[in-house]
Amino acid sequence: MTSWPCFPSAIRRTAPLAGYDWARTGAVILLAVCAVLAAIAGATAWRHFRRVRDEASGGHDALAEIGHGRTRFVALWGAYLGAGFALATLVTLAGFLLVPQCLG
Repeated sequence: MTSWPCFPSAIRRTAPLAGYDWARTGAVILLAVCAVLAAIAGATAWRHFRRVRDEASGGHDALAEIGHGRTRFVALWGAYLGAGFALATLVTLAGFLLVPQCLG
């Protein structure tokens, strides 16, 4: 979506091909939407984790034997992954905003 207008062949162009100026704007919008969705997913998982964090008490061995703690585990990892993907997407978005499209 973003590299082809600058590299349609083996030779790098200094400006995007005519008619493909929308690619950079589209990529920035798509990255922003993805970052927001990842943050929403992480926040939802965090809210769920806060609701179930006192689900059961006991050591890891005892909880594994009876199957308790899975909801906490999945909710906590959902919060971590949502925040991680949001951060990674924002870093990629910063790269798109700071680096010129075709370096021309």
